[in-house]
Amino acid sequence: MTQRSNEQNGTSRQTGSDSDVIDAVDRTLAILECFSTQRPELGISEISRELGIHKSTVFRSLISLEARGLVVKNPRTRRYAVGPKILKPAGAYLSRVDLQEKARPHMESICTITKETVSLYVPAGDRCVCIDRVESPLEVRRVIRIGEQVPLHLGSSGKVLLAHLPNSVRAALLSRFVDDSMNPLSAADRESLEWQVAMIRQQGFATSHEERVSMVFSASAPIFDSGGEVAAALTVSGPTARFNEERALQYAELVRRAALEISEEMGHGLYRLRS
Repeated sequence: MTQRSNEQNGTSRQTGSDSDVIDAVDRTLAILECFSTQRPELGISEISRELGIHKSTVFRSLISLEARGLVVKNPRTRRYAVGPKILKPAGAYLSRVDLQEKARPHMESICTITKETVSLYVPAGDRCVCIDRVESPLEVRRVIRIGEQVPLHLGSSGKVLLAHLPNSVRAALLSRFVDDSMNPLSAADRESLEWQVAMIRQQGFATSHEERVSMVFSASAPIFDSGGEVAAALTVSGPTARFNEERALQYAELVRRAALEISEEMGHGLYRLRS
């Protein structure tokens, strides 16, 4: 069967080069997994024996890992240990876990007070992803799935993240949104969005009235990490029928204050609760 006919049937064959790349990546990850707190330093022979890989192959993989700072070589023992760059992906995971742990009590408190769904979104390129939520106990409620992705230029969660990204990153994303095949921005839309972004930065929260989902209102505020970068959006949302203007502002202020508290707990000392 030809590759074209395979693709027409929903399948395809890997080329030799594709398979080689996958095998190389798999070997590299297996080598990194050999290191542990019980075995912080390993020699080429030890790794070779454990994985059943030829020593020359292990050596080449370690050279690549060393060049990227993922492992370091002890010049005295000629053994290897994990390097400082390994902390970058590990830190991304730990910061997200830390964020969820610190945000959860605030989310539950807001849900108890408002009886509305509270969610937590993190930026992911030109979108944001829901990583946690506390559902409203009411029968008619906003339902949000963990893993749900939404564009940054639609809705309060996305816009509050967009507003607090670095200027250069935000400008690049705004240009990308103009070419979005699903939700393209016109020149007038972009101008309006830039004005909204400025207002969101000034007031410290964003609101959305049926902007992305029919009959749904939401209010979001930014959470900042210890480095001063926006880490997440804290959002309360529910049916528009329960959100008059007074309640909308009340809930927006509620999430703003909670987001400031979470930011402080994350080590962002520049943000202080304002009375």
